[in-house]
Amino acid sequence: MITRKILYVLCFSLLILHTAPFSDDVYAEESSQLLSYKQIGANILASASVSENGAVVVTDNGKIYLSGDAGETWMPIESKTEGPLFDVCFVDAHKGWISGKDGLILYTCDGGRTWGKQENSTLKHLFAIDFADDTHGYAVGDWAGIVVTADGGKTWQDRSMDDDLILYGVAAFDASHACAVGEMGRIFLTEDAGMTWNELEAPVFSTLFCLDKDNDSLFAAGIDGEIICSADRGVSWKKAVRKDCPAGDIYALYDIAVKDGKGLAVGEAGKIMLTDDGGATWRKVNKAAKPFKLATVSVETAESGKLIGLTAGNRGVLARYADDNFIW
Repeated sequence: MITRKILYVLCFSLLILHTAPFSDDVYAEESSQLLSYKQIGANILASASVSENGAVVVTDNGKIYLSGDAGETWMPIESKTEGPLFDVCFVDAHKGWISGKDGLILYTCDGGRTWGKQENSTLKHLFAIDFADDTHGYAVGDWAGIVVTADGGKTWQDRSMDDDLILYGVAAFDASHACAVGEMGRIFLTEDAGMTWNELEAPVFSTLFCLDKDNDSLFAAGIDGEIICSADRGVSWKKAVRKDCPAGDIYALYDIAVKDGKGLAVGEAGKIMLTDDGGATWRKVNKAAKPFKLATVSVETAESGKLIGLTAGNRGVLARYADDNFIW
């Protein structure tokens, strides 16, 4: 069984934040500060895509970067922290949140150009954050840590479970319903805004590192490379079919992202999986990844209907996905 210390190392060095959109005009104003992704250098832990061109990534040394040109160049943004930033989510082109070390939660209302701290009572590391809308959100992390807000993060309530458990993923559906996943394949569901959490029967017993929602469907993946899915907001789960994966092909998957039935999952040694049938089956992407750990992936649906996205990970490695190809 993987120890908590090893899991910390994975989190601190591999997770990435989800990106959000911001004004192209703002991006143009700061053109003198733009960097190539190769200049980021640090381990990217999370990312988010909100349009064909807009993206945000966060790193293990507290850095935030914005891109307005589909990842070609990046603008550094002040975070006022040097600690790791583990996750990021946006509900629209303006409002977004980041979760990090020691209970840190950051908030933006200008598309990611500036960030401010939101106070909460926990000092537990918060490895994942998600909002159902601009008021109802959840963040989860170490020692079964859970904080919940119903006012956009102005106040956060501690709804932690009494359990020696790390939670790595959370997905919020509405004001009352959310799902969380973590160590040993454990899955929890709340129907009362986090007041109580019911544990569900899971099809795997290995740690789940990530969780994503696509309408009423949920997708999770983890340390043994298995992908599991739910079509009913997490009430019931089953294993997805993995094609082109021999029995000995076991690589951890650290992030998963699905949009309109199409998605990507990424992980250890540059492994990338792709689905185009609503997550029922996943196949390995060949000739796509460099042999670095990929900690994050984010996707959107282009106007053409095709899947577009971004994946990133250790040592600032980053690639854009478009027209069924990765651009490194």
